[in-house]
Amino acid sequence: MNKGTASSKIDRTGIRGYALIAAACLFWALSGVLAKFLFSSRPLNPLLLVQFRLLTSFLILAAVLAARSPGDLIIRRRDVGFFLVYGSVGMAMVQLSYFTAIREGTVSTAIFLQYLAPAITAAYAVLWVRQKAPPGLVINLGLAMGGSALLLLGGGGLSTTPLGVLAGVSSAAFMSFYAIYGSKGVAMYSPPTVLVYALGVGAVFLLPLAKPWQVLALGWGPADWLFVLYMAVLGTLVPFSLFLSGLKQVEPVQATLTAMLEPVLATTGAWLLLGESLLPLQAAGGLLILTAVGRLQLSRQGRAPGPSSQQIRDGQEHRDQSV
Repeated sequence: MNKGTASSKIDRTGIRGYALIAAACLFWALSGVLAKFLFSSRPLNPLLLVQFRLLTSFLILAAVLAARSPGDLIIRRRDVGFFLVYGSVGMAMVQLSYFTAIREGTVSTAIFLQYLAPAITAAYAVLWVRQKAPPGLVINLGLAMGGSALLLLGGGGLSTTPLGVLAGVSSAAFMSFYAIYGSKGVAMYSPPTVLVYALGVGAVFLLPLAKPWQVLALGWGPADWLFVLYMAVLGTLVPFSLFLSGLKQVEPVQATLTAMLEPVLATTGAWLLLGESLLPLQAAGGLLILTAVGRLQLSRQGRAPGPSSQQIRDGQEHRDQSV
């Protein structure tokens, strides 16, 4: 009886982790569609948008934590380096590369390139952490990648510039890093602590390249400020909080694979809101991705090759001692 109860509890915990990541995907998809609208209708540089939303999100979250949970603002001195790396390479670069890819092409192209991340994360797990990949995950990755390719091909193929390709592939690598390193972070601190410092470091990291007060010279009206506030709160603060909370219960490979719901949601959103195409081939691709995510839920008894938070931490400590 106790054993069955424990198993049920683990199951519910896993379901909650996947649900948090799926919710993050919905917010990210909507922010991608909105970003494309902003870039096509306003003279807005992706770098300036990323800088402004990071700074705004940081100020909001820091104020909330200072008022409600000041203990979440305390970190150990030895972990400062972790947050410097995570905020710059993870938080800042994943957004900058992604929004550059959106500006250079279509939303679906940018997301297709970014969602090479599950394959990169799985390669890291197998080659670096030395875990054996279960057949189930390989099939799920194949279904998801195939579905993502159909989403792209159904919309006319790769529609971007060479810079867009470079930015998109880079965003995949940065997203994989964000998940793997984020898993280590939430094993040490609460998700709000990890997020507030990632946002703050990311904003400072981009400061030499873009000044947030430059938006004042763009002559925005109330609607423009509402758009950007949405990008900061519901496009950044909320989904990244959800994703990091999910990483406490879901391994990085499983998390990035589940996050492939975003291409389905973003393509649908671009069709409904921006008038981009949604052809039968794209619909078939969306179904393949949904199938892969569904299979992941039905086969959770097998461990994915993604490193767990503890394994990442132990592996890092082992490498530090070796050096």
